[in-house]
Amino acid sequence: MFENIKLFYSILGLAVIVVELEREAEEAPGPVIASHYPKRKDEGWWLVVGHQEKNGLVSIKRVPLQVRSKVKLDFTAPAQGKHDYVLYFMCDSYLGCDQEYEFSLDVGEAGEDDDDEEEDEE
Repeated sequence: MFENIKLFYSILGLAVIVVELEREAEEAPGPVIASHYPKRKDEGWWLVVGHQEKNGLVSIKRVPLQVRSKVKLDFTAPAQGKHDYVLYFMCDSYLGCDQEYEFSLDVGEAGEDDDDEEEDEE
């Protein structure tokens, strides 16, 4: 059965996002109940960073999630200016449990030191 999963993320730099995932349950899940699937099916989770204005993906990673997981997503730093992205957390086994988080990057000129790190927690 699907349980709630908490997602926390922080932007460490212009091209690295660290995502921490934690299940509310204390033990790892068993196989997915999928009677029409020909063999054992375990949950599959994906983290995707998308750029909605350009209708493109900038990073995607399959996440092995038992109880806790910490994942780094790397992508190429965009051009100078403000850029809006969406972090998607998706499951390939259950409907209705996908999550999305909007965030922005404000890219300055090369060599600038800017401590405007964004954090979001949900």
